[in-house]
Amino acid sequence: MVPAWETKHDRENTASKSRYHFLNLNPSSQVTNRNNHIILCSMPKRITTTPTEPAVSGHGIRLYLAAARWRAHVDAVYREAGLSPLQVNVLLAVQTLQRTTGTAKQVHVANYAGVDVMTLSKNVRALEDEKLIRRVADPADSRARLVELTREGTARLKKVEKGLEKADRDIFTDGKSMGAFERTISMVITNTR
Repeated sequence: MVPAWETKHDRENTASKSRYHFLNLNPSSQVTNRNNHIILCSMPKRITTTPTEPAVSGHGIRLYLAAARWRAHVDAVYREAGLSPLQVNVLLAVQTLQRTTGTAKQVHVANYAGVDVMTLSKNVRALEDEKLIRRVADPADSRARLVELTREGTARLKKVEKGLEKADRDIFTDGKSMGAFERTISMVITNTR
C-alpha cells in the first residue's frame, strides 16, 4: 500500500512516481514536520461524475435518496425566503389546518408537522418574532393556544410555494408518470402517520 504522504527525498529518489499515477493522487501541498523535513501531502483526485442511479435496491432507500436530492435542490428556495425547512413545514401546517378545520391549535400543528411540542414552540416563537404568525388564546380552552398566519406569513409562504412549484417543474419534467407518482407519494404519507 502506498502511503498518502512521504518525504520529498523519498519521492525524488525512488521509482514511486508511477504509484501516484496508478492511485490517481495529486500532490496538494508541502508541509514541514517537527524535524524540519519537507513532507508532500497527496490527496485523491476529486471525482467529477455522479452516478445517476443509486447502487441500492429497495423502495424506501431509493425514496430517501430521492428526497435528499430534492431537498438539496430546494434549500435555496427556503434560504431566499429567510426560512428553515422546519419553519416552512410549520407555516404549511398552520395554513392547512386553518383551511380544513378553521383553527390551528399549537398541539395540532405539532402533530401535523411531525415535530415534538418543544421544537414547535421554539419555531413558533421565532416565526412570531418575524411577524409571520401570531398566537392567540383559544376561546374554547384557556390552556390551549391557537396559531394563525399573518398577512406577511401568507405572503412569505406564497413566495416559497412559487419557488417550490418552479423546482418541481425543473425536476419532474416527465408529466406522463406524475399520476402514478402522486398516488405512490400519497400512499407513503398515509401509511407513515
